[in-house]
Amino acid sequence: MSEMDEQGQQMAMQMQQLRQKLQQITMQKENAKNEKKQVERALDEVNEADNDDLYKSVGNVMISREKESLQDELQDQQEELEVRLKKLEKQEEKVQDKVQQMQDKFAQQMGGGMGNLAQ
Repeated sequence: MSEMDEQGQQMAMQMQQLRQKLQQITMQKENAKNEKKQVERALDEVNEADNDDLYKSVGNVMISREKESLQDELQDQQEELEVRLKKLEKQEEKVQDKVQQMQDKFAQQMGGGMGNLAQ
């Protein structure tokens, strides 16, 4: 197998790994978005509640919580999810850039022949 074939296969494997990583990040991002929507809906419901004693589901048990305590907890969750989403978006951008760079380099090497392998 020629050096060009080996490098091409190695780059193809790296691109595949990057695409898989990108897919994982995208799934994590979607899960975080869905979770954030749920927290926002719960926070809206808590804010609209008339009484100060509310119930929160913890596993198979419902526990009584004060409205203000529940609001604080949900707001904290919302902030944590926003930070997590920003981190995932940055990771996604970095991996997308790496994939694009690898694709460009791969195309350059495959199109340019052996003379471009040293780059």
